[in-house]
Amino acid sequence: MIDEVKKYVREFDNFNELITISKQIFVDKNKSNEIRDTNEWNFPLLLIYTKYVSTCESVLILCQQGKGHDAACLTRSLPESLINFLTILKNPKYYGLMYRRSYFITRLEGHGKTKNHEFNKGKDYFDWNIDEFMIEEEIKSQDEALIKINPDYNKIDQSKHDQRGEWSGLSFKEMANSLGKEVLWQYEYYYWLLSDFSHNNPFWLQVDFINDNDSHKIKIGENPSQDFVQFITMVAGEYLLNMIVNANTFFQLGKENIIEPVKNEYYRIQNNS
Repeated sequence: MIDEVKKYVREFDNFNELITISKQIFVDKNKSNEIRDTNEWNFPLLLIYTKYVSTCESVLILCQQGKGHDAACLTRSLPESLINFLTILKNPKYYGLMYRRSYFITRLEGHGKTKNHEFNKGKDYFDWNIDEFMIEEEIKSQDEALIKINPDYNKIDQSKHDQRGEWSGLSFKEMANSLGKEVLWQYEYYYWLLSDFSHNNPFWLQVDFINDNDSHKIKIGENPSQDFVQFITMVAGEYLLNMIVNANTFFQLGKENIIEPVKNEYYRIQNNS
C-alpha cells in the first residue's frame, strides 16, 4: 500500500473482509474452495460469482496502489455481472439455460470473425475452429428446450438479440429495469460513471493526469489516481455486498451471522465518509 492512500485503510480492511467472506460462505459449506454442482441451473450463477470475487480482489489491489482510475475500469464490470446474476435468479431454469446458450453463440461468433480472415495470421490465442453444424445443432436443441420452459420464447427474435450481445433477450438497461428501481438507478448512474472512466472521458482524465498547479503539464506514468480510490473501494464494496447477500439467500448457505457484522461496518464507514 502506498503512503498516499493509507488514510483509506478502514475502507480497504472492510472491502478485504467482504472478499474473505465471499469465499468463506461457500468454503464452509463445501469444505473446499472448489465447488462441484451438477445442477445445470446453478452452474452459471457460480461462474458469475467466482469471477465477480476475483474482479473485486483486483480492484482492491489497484486501489491500495493508488490506481483509482484503473480500478474504476474494472469496477465497471460489476454492475453488468450483478444484473446477469440477479436476472438468472428470477427464473434459474429459464435464464440459466439462456446464459448457457450464449456460450455456444459466442463460439459460433468467434469462429465467424476469424475464419479465413485476411488479417487473422495465426496470432489468436483462442482456438475458434469448431464444427459449425454441431454448434448450430446445440443451439437448436437449446432453443427447443427454452420453448418447453417458456412457450413465448421466440428463437427468431432471440437471434436478433444475439447479434447485439443480449443473451437474455433484453438489453442491460431493460434487465436492470425489470429488477427494480434501485438496480435501475445504480445502472444509470454507476454504470454510466464507470463507463466514462473506461472510455477515457476527458472530464475524468483531467482530474488525475494534469498537474494541479499548471494545467499545461501532464503527469506521465507515476501519479496515483488517489482522488477516486475511496469512492471506487466503496462502490465495489457495495456491489460485492449485494452479491454476497443474494448468493447466501439463493444457495441457502445460512451465513447471515458472519455477513451482518461486516455489512453493518460497511454502512457505518459509508455514512461517516
